[in-house]
Amino acid sequence: MELQMTKRQWIILGALIVFVIVVVVFGVTQKPKQEEKPIVKEEPVDVVATGTKRVEFVPDVPVNATATKPKEQFVVGGSDNSFGVYDIGISKTGFSQTNLTVKKGDFVKVGIIGVDGEYDFSIPQYGTYISVQKGETKQVTFIPDTVGTFLFECRDKCPNGQKISGKFIVLPKQ
Repeated sequence: MELQMTKRQWIILGALIVFVIVVVVFGVTQKPKQEEKPIVKEEPVDVVATGTKRVEFVPDVPVNATATKPKEQFVVGGSDNSFGVYDIGISKTGFSQTNLTVKKGDFVKVGIIGVDGEYDFSIPQYGTYISVQKGETKQVTFIPDTVGTFLFECRDKCPNGQKISGKFIVLPKQ
């Protein structure tokens, strides 16, 4: 069966196609205007979870910061990245290590150890949250891709009910 269209039908079809194209183009180019908000740049002095100010990330790293020596370190085949294994214990006295410094792009594996009770560990900027029982070790593995100083903390199940925090520092690759 052959489809035959009259001249009038072709004109209507062409007009319909042009109309659809115009609607699509107009819709794409006429995005709703978003309200402009003034940019307020906060210059935090430190990354902390206690007190009245809670800062999760600062794009700066401390002057003269050096990478923390890992418990174990492996070179990732054919690259200048490494795989470092670190341990952080949580006990009634706080974190066993309050600063952990690594290089951007390196693979990081952190063992979180519940020394004498049930605690939790969180790096809010990385979406990391784990809970550990007394004597238990859980692993967190990731590749830091942003240079700066990040907060890590005990968020919910903290020693003596007090929030504790530390710094996860990511140095630029050199």
